[in-house]
Amino acid sequence: KKIGIENGKFICIYARRGEYKRTVLSDKDWDFHNDYNNMDVDTYVPAITKLANQGNSVLRVGSHNSKKLSASHPKIIDYSTNGLRTDFLDIYLPDKCFFFASNGSGLDGVPSIFRKPTLYVNIIPLEYMNAESDKNLIIFKKIWMIGKKRFMTFQEILYSGVGRYLSTEQYKKANLEIVHNTSEEIDDAMQEMFERLQGTWGMTAEDEDLQERFWAIFEPNDINRLFLAYIGTDFLKQNVELLE
Repeated sequence: KKIGIENGKFICIYARRGEYKRTVLSDKDWDFHNDYNNMDVDTYVPAITKLANQGNSVLRVGSHNSKKLSASHPKIIDYSTNGLRTDFLDIYLPDKCFFFASNGSGLDGVPSIFRKPTLYVNIIPLEYMNAESDKNLIIFKKIWMIGKKRFMTFQEILYSGVGRYLSTEQYKKANLEIVHNTSEEIDDAMQEMFERLQGTWGMTAEDEDLQERFWAIFEPNDINRLFLAYIGTDFLKQNVELLE
């Protein structure tokens, strides 16, 4: 109640910015992966404003964030920066939320432990996606090949080893540029996640075919053994060439 949640569903969003590790684990230089693995929290704003207008509360979670969320809606709560964050609530809220949205970080472990549906946006590297639950929905950052002036296909990412790159320097040396999800892509994925959980999302035969084509690329390995998650429907439709 103090946070501002009175009733109804609430959704947690998280955007990794790298400040937690730089602050709490300051004995190590973390800049080697901050550039490729971070995201701008404000790219959530159109999506969460729509969800708030639909009557849902939305909480931005995470600690050690200096940037405030630039959204002005009574149901959008920047719990991460409003002075009400506690270690207990950092565990409690992901357990009680309708779903959790994140770009892949240590905090994802909390909703995963509680088997909460999780939307993953801006995921990179490809092979480290959290795909073992059919409650999860995923969209990815894309990888632009500067020399060839086109995006890498999913097969190229897997077979080249780029799907396991864990440092910004690796992408730079390979002459690759990372392209973050747009606000529109995140909005599409957030709405799909919400409607899936509401039971109002419908899949066409074309949608099912795109899902099958994506997962046909993967085989169980030392990182992932189960592939049960869904990939954002609109994301696949808008990036069919990446399935070639």
